[in-house]
Amino acid sequence: GGAAPGESALGTSLDGESVSRLPALLSAGVVVLVWVAFFSLSRAWRRWPAYLLGAPVFLVALFLFFEDVARLLPSAY
Repeated sequence: GGAAPGESALGTSLDGESVSRLPALLSAGVVVLVWVAFFSLSRAWRRWPAYLLGAPVFLVALFLFFEDVARLLPSAY
């Protein structure tokens, strides 16, 4: 017969890893906290220096968030 619903012909599931939900939610929270922290710093301090300090931190947090979300997505591998 054919493959069961949700499985490819190779027998592997095309669903994302459901275990990755918590890390994705936590990393989303970190991204929001980093954004709020540096936005608040830009209000209390000068805007551009705060943005220059916050941009690398925000981009790293955003990259890690996207990596966690990518694990949730279906994959053909």
